[in-house]
Amino acid sequence: MTVDDVEGAIDLVAGLAGRATGERHDYDAGAVVVMTDPEGHEFCLVQYYSEASALAASGFFRQLPPSSSQAAGQSVTRLT
Repeated sequence: MTVDDVEGAIDLVAGLAGRATGERHDYDAGAVVVMTDPEGHEFCLVQYYSEASALAASGFFRQLPPSSSQAAGQSVTRLT
C-alpha cells in the first residue's frame, strides 16, 4: 500500500491488530516496511519521498510498462 506517512501507517495497522515484521528498506526514493495482517499475511507499506512523488504526479510513471502484479490483475491500494 502506498502511504504518505509510513510511521503513521505503521501505528494505524498496529491499532487494527496487524504488526510490523521488523523488515524495513530505506531507499533514496522512499521507504518500504513489511507488515502482517492479523492472520499473518504479509504486505508492504510504501512511502515515496517528495522527489519521487513529484515524478509520479507529473505522469512520469504512467509511461512505464505495468509491473508484474498489475499485469496479473492485482490492484494497488493507496492509504492516506
